[in-house]
Order: sequence, then C-alpha cells, then structure tokens
Amino acid sequence: MRIAVCLSGQLRQWQQGVDNQKWFWTTGNWSDIQVDYFAHTWDYSWDRPGVSQEYNKRVISQEELDLFKTSYELKKFE
Repeated sequence: MRIAVCLSGQLRQWQQGVDNQKWFWTTGNWSDIQVDYFAHTWDYSWDRPGVSQEYNKRVISQEELDLFKTSYELKKFE
C-alpha cells in the first residue's frame, strides 16, 4: 500500500521531529506501507525557546530548506 503524508505549516523545530515522524510510518502496522512525503511551508518561522517565552521571527535559509527536502525525500514542495 502507498500513502501520502502532507506536512504543512512553519518549520519550527522540524529537525527534532523528522526521525520520529519517519519512524512512525516504518514500524508496527505501518511497516508494509510506502510513504510519499509532500510539504507546504513558508520561508520564515516564528520560533520560541520555551513555552513561556516570546516568539521570534527567523528567516529560513535556502540551505535549511534543502536539508528539509532531503531529510523527508519530498515528492513535491511548495
């Protein structure tokens, strides 16, 4: 079986979640499924260091976008 997973939103801490998200689709009852990843995001992100702290806007570099695309092996990115 083949499924599509669409990632949508800002890239806040995406590097912390990529391994867990990919692991979810490759273990247990999902292990026989082929996953195609798609993504829609922006070239900026409002991040904050902690729950009670203010958000800070940061621009996403082309290098980070390229790493994001490669990490998920995206079929399509917008």
